[in-house]
Amino acid sequence: MSTRKNSKAAIDDEEEDLINNILPSYQMFQSTISKPLDSSEEDYSREPPIYERTPISSATSLSAIHSPFSHTSAESLTEFPFPVPSQTENEQIEIWENTILANVHTLKNLSKTDSKLPKTLEIKVHVTSRVCQKGFKPQEVDPSEMEFKQGDFIHGYVTIENHSEEPLGFDMVYVVFEGVVMVLENEGGLIDTQKPKVVHKFLNMTDLFASWSFANIDRLTTDNGDPHDWCEGETDPYDNTILSLGLKKNFLPHVKYKRFFSFKVPERLLEDICEIHNLNSHTLLPSSLGFPKYSMRPSSLLSMKSDAVNDLCFLDTSISYSVECRIIGKAHDYGLALPKDQYVIASESIQPIRVVPLETPLYAQDTEEICRYYTAFIKSVTDVIDLGKGLFNSREAFSGMALSPVSSTDSKIRQLYKVGRDDNKKAYVDPNSCQFFDNVYQNIISYKKKTLLSSRDSSIISLSSPKTVYSIAYVSPTKFRKKEVDDKDVSLTVPLKLKLHQASPKSKPIVKSITVELIVGTLRSSKEHIPVEFTHDIFIRKDELRMLGAKTENECFVEEVTKPCHKYTKQIADLIEKVGASTMQVDRQLFHDVKCLGSLSSKFSSFVFREHSLTYEDGTGKGSTSDLNKIPWTSEDDSVSKTFNLHLNLQNCNSKVRGPKGSKFFDQVTLVPDSQTCFSVRLHYIKVSIKLTYGDSLVVKLPLKVMK
Repeated sequence: MSTRKNSKAAIDDEEEDLINNILPSYQMFQSTISKPLDSSEEDYSREPPIYERTPISSATSLSAIHSPFSHTSAESLTEFPFPVPSQTENEQIEIWENTILANVHTLKNLSKTDSKLPKTLEIKVHVTSRVCQKGFKPQEVDPSEMEFKQGDFIHGYVTIENHSEEPLGFDMVYVVFEGVVMVLENEGGLIDTQKPKVVHKFLNMTDLFASWSFANIDRLTTDNGDPHDWCEGETDPYDNTILSLGLKKNFLPHVKYKRFFSFKVPERLLEDICEIHNLNSHTLLPSSLGFPKYSMRPSSLLSMKSDAVNDLCFLDTSISYSVECRIIGKAHDYGLALPKDQYVIASESIQPIRVVPLETPLYAQDTEEICRYYTAFIKSVTDVIDLGKGLFNSREAFSGMALSPVSSTDSKIRQLYKVGRDDNKKAYVDPNSCQFFDNVYQNIISYKKKTLLSSRDSSIISLSSPKTVYSIAYVSPTKFRKKEVDDKDVSLTVPLKLKLHQASPKSKPIVKSITVELIVGTLRSSKEHIPVEFTHDIFIRKDELRMLGAKTENECFVEEVTKPCHKYTKQIADLIEKVGASTMQVDRQLFHDVKCLGSLSSKFSSFVFREHSLTYEDGTGKGSTSDLNKIPWTSEDDSVSKTFNLHLNLQNCNSKVRGPKGSKFFDQVTLVPDSQTCFSVRLHYIKVSIKLTYGDSLVVKLPLKVMK
């Protein structure tokens, strides 16, 4: 295995040295990346601006694009009249939002209509195992059977063939590697596959060599071409395809054109992909998730459904990667009778690429900082509400007084970290010892000893587990799997302690059952950018655990996050209406942030372990059982306890899917590595529930990471 990895690394290094890397010219940038959305005539005779303002630094451009679909507008009371952004701010935003590359999904797409043009102008995307070079046979591979990670190369070529009898013109030919979070319109379960509600392009890499641009550049370090020579008619000796698209921008009849491309999956995203909140986890590559219905033709959706991976995503949401080639031209040039000339997609080809990145470890200090940040954010929101209430209650005393905007920026929230740290400690109090327990996950309840005539509190009982993050190996779906699942990679040992405080000899409870579940949580925003990072501690707040016993996981999240933030949103909007926006001056972004958390959609999938085992140690040695009542109680001053290990194998989870006889959990369900983006979150945890004789339940929820 080591030899194979070293061989692959050597090949990757060789190919990276082979691919050229240069600063593109202003004309290249204007004709590809920044081409405006409005249809206009091009003039390359004008002098370019100074190069210091060119925002591209390599021949393969990587950019973060935010779609207009994901932006909000002030049209209702809940948006309230904020000041309009300055012209400078608008110009900066429009740099990307008014380009074709950012809005390609909004263009009229002839490939999704009855137009014959896409079949006449046929595009095919081919993926190869090595860098393509003219004169050599390409080593083609099937990307639908592959998974890519950071640092992997995606090589290949695009062919374009005009099957008509006439030349067909174009304005642009794009070859891109994209990563997109997409949320489709969903009205009562009726999903409109052609109407996206959110399009968040977190990755957009344009191969300037494969795309048409106003220049001719050496693609490989071994090339030695003339940048002013368009190489008209140059062919690949291997198959006689034409390698140059030409200066005249048209495809000749019955001629096949070929363009080579190479992409490298980046280690992480650009920092400005989360420029609103600057959250670290939002700049990490997310895993492919869900089924990208929007990129599929309606006629092919049914046939492609069988290839979909059961990764427990929302039906209307997907995180997808793909290599795409599009030919874009003006509607009137293709004979389309539209009131106003506009750009349209004449033809396209999309090759899905499955990306499952290596998981970046989350250290204890990172988790603590995320929790403090979340607590500080909520504190900043309640501060705004308190200020508004004060103004409303003392309107006359504060008449004409304007407050400084209350902001949700990093500096404001970081000032509240100490508040968050103190609040967190309050949640970890052990009522028996009055000490802070930052190092355990713990559920404490009053244990009621019932008799025929009455019930009374006889003691306090707790279930705890050391605070740690458990992990299992990522298991590929069966179609991508190259070896059998090793039980060691998907097994866990969880130490637990059941403790009865202030116990009398007759008050020891009897355990009725122990249930263990795998919980897969998915969050999704349908409009606003998610303003915080999530951890297990935010999902399940310890001071709320005593009331969570009978609630579903979804109800727990709603009670903990969604419902309070929805209430805060309404309170802020009501106060602004009463006090006045000019007086209260709430920060625009703060309002959008709390509104986002109040409207998050959540989906929690639960899988019960069909079997588990318990091990323990007592005075006579080690023991093993499946019945917790057989583990002896150990005396500790005025309390008794049971300390034991819970052994789990995720292959023993009930997948809830009827599969072939003998199939196991990972044959039916795929757990992708945890990820967070500006519009989605995926987390996992283990839920352990112990039900006692008199109906009381103890529950602890333990973080689980899926690691590749």
